[in-house]
Amino acid sequence: MKVPLSSLIERMPADTREQVDKARQRWNQPVREVLRQETGLRLNRPEPGRGPGAQQTLQDVAGIPIRVEPGMPEKLRTVELDEAMALRVIVGRRRATLEMLRGSAAETQRLVTELKRAGHAERLLEGREVHLNGAEAVADRLLRELDGPDPVKEILAVNADVLGVYTYHKPKQGTLLGGDMPTGVRIELYWGVIGLVAELLGRSVESLTVVVLAHELAHAYTHLACDIDGHRWASPAFTQSEHELIEGLAQFYTARVCDRLREQFPDVLQTYTLLLGKQPGAYKTHVEWVEKSQPEEVRFAMIETRRRGIGRLEEFEAALVDLRGRLREGQAT
Repeated sequence: MKVPLSSLIERMPADTREQVDKARQRWNQPVREVLRQETGLRLNRPEPGRGPGAQQTLQDVAGIPIRVEPGMPEKLRTVELDEAMALRVIVGRRRATLEMLRGSAAETQRLVTELKRAGHAERLLEGREVHLNGAEAVADRLLRELDGPDPVKEILAVNADVLGVYTYHKPKQGTLLGGDMPTGVRIELYWGVIGLVAELLGRSVESLTVVVLAHELAHAYTHLACDIDGHRWASPAFTQSEHELIEGLAQFYTARVCDRLREQFPDVLQTYTLLLGKQPGAYKTHVEWVEKSQPEEVRFAMIETRRRGIGRLEEFEAALVDLRGRLREGQAT
């Protein structure tokens, strides 16, 4: 029998929404500031007719609101799990509790042994220590159930943003910022999905919310924000660009955000790394860039790609290799 994933997400406690929203409020501006610094892009551009010093903010015109939503993205709504996988979701939500129970039962057993040697066990425990073995055995058996296929990988296998989304509508007519400026721009954070995946990863809801927030805002910046010459990534070209490139750029800047925030919030980098290990290939495109390229090299390659139009991963990586050679040669001289 198949179990709808939606029925498991609906079991998340209602206070998860408040946790996600508090994380959004607390970390929204710090994440944006890191993205501004890392991308060199700005959500503003010179306003026509008002001189080079005047600025018109994209947020004022198009808006990039961040909403905390109870539902889930379209691609998850039809996902069903087999009974074994659904069971692992139910048990996996309590992984941390079960690990604590198993560890504390074993530690308490050692205390009982010490009490028996000291002659105090009978008076203090009155035979109740016999239940410790059972508690440890229950926790161990349930944890062994989690050794099967990973439900997080199953959820993420849809190969799309499912914890949150960056979304927009193509304009039917020109806007104040140009004919290709999208409308209805927004970010949605799905608190039920975030809460479920956070529990399955054994990470805090706050740390996973920050990772998701950074990823979706990175999409917004690479698409909408202007470079020093006022160029954005034209919406038709951005929409048609290769999935691996779009996600690779978002993931690269998510990694940069998490690394830059590690002193303020060390859990964020750990959560990003753990989640990355369970994500499909398109979300790992950037790993080689992180290992071999400097942030400035990625930034220049991204800006070049945006100006060319429809982004192709092969062309971006060729530009990245070329820039890497030229910039490092210049540094050497």
